Amino acid sequence: IEEERPLKVGVIYAVAAGLSLGYLCASWGASRYPIDMTVLFVFVLLLMRKYTPRLMLSYGLCFSLALLIAVTVPRLGVGFLKGAYILPVYGAFLLMCIFEMNRRIKTEKMKIIGVAAFVLLLATAFSALWALGYVSMPAGKYLSVLNPFERAASPLIESVAEHRTSTWASFYYDLELLVFFIPIGLFFAYQMSTDKSIFLLVFSLTSIYFASSMIRLTLIMAPAISLVCALGIVRVTRPFAAFLKEETVKTRRRKTRFGGQLGKEFGAGFLFLIFLLLAFTYVVGTDFTVGRQTRPRVFSQANSPTTMAAAGLPIRPGSTVRDWVDTLVWIREQDDVKIVASWWDYGYWITTIGNKTSLADNGT
Repeated sequence: IEEERPLKVGVIYAVAAGLSLGYLCASWGASRYPIDMTVLFVFVLLLMRKYTPRLMLSYGLCFSLALLIAVTVPRLGVGFLKGAYILPVYGAFLLMCIFEMNRRIKTEKMKIIGVAAFVLLLATAFSALWALGYVSMPAGKYLSVLNPFERAASPLIESVAEHRTSTWASFYYDLELLVFFIPIGLFFAYQMSTDKSIFLLVFSLTSIYFASSMIRLTLIMAPAISLVCALGIVRVTRPFAAFLKEETVKTRRRKTRFGGQLGKEFGAGFLFLIFLLLAFTYVVGTDFTVGRQTRPRVFSQANSPTTMAAAGLPIRPGSTVRDWVDTLVWIREQDDVKIVASWWDYGYWITTIGNKTSLADNGT
């Protein structure tokens, strides 16, 4: 959507984005988030009077391809187009049509008449579709993310640890020292006020809210935090990196010593400090096992669910616990067992490794 890029490049990017978003819709239930987040980004651009015909073209190409791919998936079907989370997609496109009509019409009177007629037609069509039942409300699990207090009314949902609201401790454990670079990156993104920085702001703020509402949505926040922290780190370290490129000043002896020697040393020291902090984010944040296999504990714990591994162990083990994996192997070898009753996401393990049908919904 950037004006400095050739139109052909913008079309290629829009098609690639549509194909990627369509694949995401076909493979992941949380695809509703990038859909509505992109719509929110467009709404923000329109509020900031940043509408361009190229924005409408890119938006139309992207979502046309994405929704076309989504409806071809049997699990989604045409009903996917009637969901309440898809309605903002249509609303944003129609709003851009109003902006385009307003741009083309020259007289002020015709602008008012045209916009009023368009809004009236849109409201009538939406009311008719709602009355006929063609528009459905979002599922309760999506509404509970927007309003986490709704989950308190369902003890079944609250009993799952990954449905709990996040805490500052969990944020710090997941992000470590990157937590301090988040507000810095958001500040610089707001200061830049470009299309890219606005998208990063919308992406970051919405993902942080959803990750705060439900701890399992931290994985949605991860790419946004990576980008916004990278922006903050680059902007903070840029002046110190300039010290390393600074040439010796030949006017006064004091300025020469400060600018040429102390400046470079100070810049190099600060950059090395940032490098150490980022290195400790990986090392300390994942914790290391001790023994023959010295590596981040996250790789070892991938073999067994943390809750089940810790439930029957009074102390923290120094090696991989294979109880859960051995259980799945035993289930797979039992020919007389056809169906297994399990709790929530353990159905993934039972279906894939245990090779048995699970009564639990594998795609909770």
